[in-house]
Amino acid sequence: TPARGLVSYDAATGREVARVALDYATAIAPGPDGGWAATVSGEQMRLILYDAALAPVAEAVVPYTNDVTYDADLDRYLIAGYLPSQDPGGGPGGEPGGEPGGGSTKEMPVVWGLSAGDLTRVSEQAWPDQQAPTVFVSWGSDRLVGFAPAGAARLALLDRESLAPEGRIITGVHAIDLVLDDGAGVLYVADDHDRIHVLRLPDGTVRGVWEGGSPLVLDPANRRLYANGAAGVRSLDLATGDVIAEFPQGGYPAPDPNRDLVYIAQEGVTIFN
Repeated sequence: TPARGLVSYDAATGREVARVALDYATAIAPGPDGGWAATVSGEQMRLILYDAALAPVAEAVVPYTNDVTYDADLDRYLIAGYLPSQDPGGGPGGEPGGEPGGGSTKEMPVVWGLSAGDLTRVSEQAWPDQQAPTVFVSWGSDRLVGFAPAGAARLALLDRESLAPEGRIITGVHAIDLVLDDGAGVLYVADDHDRIHVLRLPDGTVRGVWEGGSPLVLDPANRRLYANGAAGVRSLDLATGDVIAEFPQGGYPAPDPNRDLVYIAQEGVTIFN
């Protein structure tokens, strides 16, 4: 069985360029200058930064999480998860009247921003709810939309710089993935029943519900939305949801911005035109 890892390929030839083993990775995200970052679980959750050759260049201990987002405009990674914290009011295991100083361990949700250059923590926000959003998309220059995959049926609105919560949008569905057409102010939310909910920001008004599921990828240059369906990846018109093209393979789609090609990753990469 091939070892689990992160592999980069030349987009023109399909030749493998670099590879690194990632046996316990929970999430990966692209970064600046062709680099990548990965969250790796163990006794402590770590975020490891790799350059374009997949050589490790920095590492930081982070909250326990299954997601990492790269915020390109602010050149930072966003991590949301849980930190253990001692509760001084209880005894061992949370029992009242325990040994002095022996509190119970509670999980405290936090959102962190870390520099994409050296993983220095540049912002931090304690989250007021039990579950913090863990995946983020930029909305304009000063806000983020966040959600927890398969979590609460709502989206969080955050101040982009401080990461402070500013509001929420009740969706009534469990979001699995979402993408934002920032110019049009339209959010596409994939739920856990293979439906895509088209929402207008900032009020969350539903414009339509289309067939399709995660992962979702936006192609704003060609006004298309790529989604997965029962038969494979499909390309949808951003305005109407009409099917423009279908590909006989599921997976993560990546449209080429310079050529009429679509790369679909699923146990390898297949190129379609």
